[in-house]
Amino acid sequence: MLLIKENLYMIERITIFGDSFAHPGRKEDCHHPTWYGLLEEEYEVTNLGESGSGPMYSFKHMYENAHTYNEKDLVVFIISGSPRV
Repeated sequence: MLLIKENLYMIERITIFGDSFAHPGRKEDCHHPTWYGLLEEEYEVTNLGESGSGPMYSFKHMYENAHTYNEKDLVVFIISGSPRV
């Protein structure tokens, strides 16, 4: 799905899948704003990122939750380097 500016106003929930680039660290350990933290200021965000995981872990959890998504949801899927596949 292409994200068009007008569609941003329709989004109510964001679900994030991925590896350490998506993994929510402890807030007290982070001394700068995170990209997912900035999203949390505007949206209901569920971050299912997991450090050390690969795409298969994320795909599994995405498919397990797929029945809960609707047109007002945005799914962010982070895939790092090709060696993780």
